[in-house]
Amino acid sequence: MTISDKDRKVLWARSGNRCALCRQPLVAERTATDPEAVVGDEAHIAARSPGGPRYGESPANLVDSYDNLILLCRVDHKKVDDQSASYTSAVLRQMKSDHELWVDRSLQGLDDPKLSKTDREQWYPLEVGRFPCVGDGEAARVSVVARLRDSLIESFGDRSARFALVLAAEGHNANDAVLPVYVVWSHQREFVARAAHEHEACLRRIIDIRRGSSDVEAARHQFLREITEAERSTADWRMEGNALFDKHPTAHLVNYDPSLRRIQIHADRALDIDPEEYDEKVATTSEALMFSCALARQVVAADIGSLTRYSENSSLAKLTAYMLERRELEFGRFRILQNDPEIWDFRFPETEARGC
Repeated sequence: MTISDKDRKVLWARSGNRCALCRQPLVAERTATDPEAVVGDEAHIAARSPGGPRYGESPANLVDSYDNLILLCRVDHKKVDDQSASYTSAVLRQMKSDHELWVDRSLQGLDDPKLSKTDREQWYPLEVGRFPCVGDGEAARVSVVARLRDSLIESFGDRSARFALVLAAEGHNANDAVLPVYVVWSHQREFVARAAHEHEACLRRIIDIRRGSSDVEAARHQFLREITEAERSTADWRMEGNALFDKHPTAHLVNYDPSLRRIQIHADRALDIDPEEYDEKVATTSEALMFSCALARQVVAADIGSLTRYSENSSLAKLTAYMLERRELEFGRFRILQNDPEIWDFRFPETEARGC
């Protein structure tokens, strides 16, 4: 049995030509001297052959079907197969589902008929990562920050970076108990997506161990050994800052300095916003995230005067108009430029209809 043309087309279409783990494009564009190159794999969630990763976890007659396939780049394909204990069938299926939902929402966010073909291909929404925890308290928050640290190191490597992200705490009901869900929004999309997927894989292993296995103690000790080894690999990195997980989204400034092996994550607690400096201070995506969080924390919004003052910064005009009218943050309206994530826009078509 082989993968049918229909299942192959559905997989690529619903995955948006993106790896379900790192979300990088899977077709390299042609150059002046070379043709396009496909750098993605139609990977099996449960292996087709005996002895392969997760073999036997899909009916034999469905092993080549769409439901047992996930689109991955070749690096992440090898990763999920070599680390099959972390990337179980359940983890990969959820990852695939989350990714396809992200693709669908991304396309819905770019449905403005005024956008050119180039705009539709190059603008993307903020990445949102959700980090549910089995317990509350400082330990859970430290664990999430550690996951962000590890993803920063893996995503940026030797490249220094300075940008803003937004942290918040939510809750959801599970078995009549409210469990915390920590949320991260950022325009550095690969870093957030990687951290969220790694956290999910870790959480599922914890749940599986608690549910019981043939040797619970052995599984627990193996998991603890892996955590210890991971901590050793980042032991010489210094973490500084005051990450704040509150019910109100709070912007944080991240400073990643590999030369000093130092990561700083500081909450931006600014409450005073000078209307006269809006158009000067809010140019980048990072500044827009900090501005919107600060404005949202004010009980009464500042008197900003006429929005026509922002004729040269229409993105800021739309963001400000939305915040003053709706009195809420909606990060799904942000969009960023793929080739330069510090270039941003805010979707609020109603302002155009009113001539703002």
